[in-house]
Amino acid sequence: MTNEDLLNLIQNKIDTDKVTVNLIQNDDIKQYDIVICGAFNPYFEVESISTPIEIDIHTYKKGAEISWIEAQDILDEFNQVLRHELIHLEQYTEDRFDFEDIESNEKEAYAKEKQETPWYRNITL
Repeated sequence: MTNEDLLNLIQNKIDTDKVTVNLIQNDDIKQYDIVICGAFNPYFEVESISTPIEIDIHTYKKGAEISWIEAQDILDEFNQVLRHELIHLEQYTEDRFDFEDIESNEKEAYAKEKQETPWYRNITL
């Protein structure tokens, strides 16, 4: 399996109306390392952006072969980042996203992202 195959698997399992996932080749990433970054844009409705959540998977090389264990590790990290950003979306849709105190939004998201949540199922191989 390649990291691009894993990206395709992820994209087939997410709600693409809410989440965009990008695989980015990054020369600053060491071989066999991957960095996953997520962002929630609370202005997605007024800015007419396609999705409120964007997750970037930074890799040293697109198309690199990865083992089943590496794929599981990537998915574990991806799932945690996705849960975190979905919590922000939940805050927003429930009118609890505090535009004046981003730190309080982050505290809640970091606390809840590690908990089992009935509304979220992990993406698995």
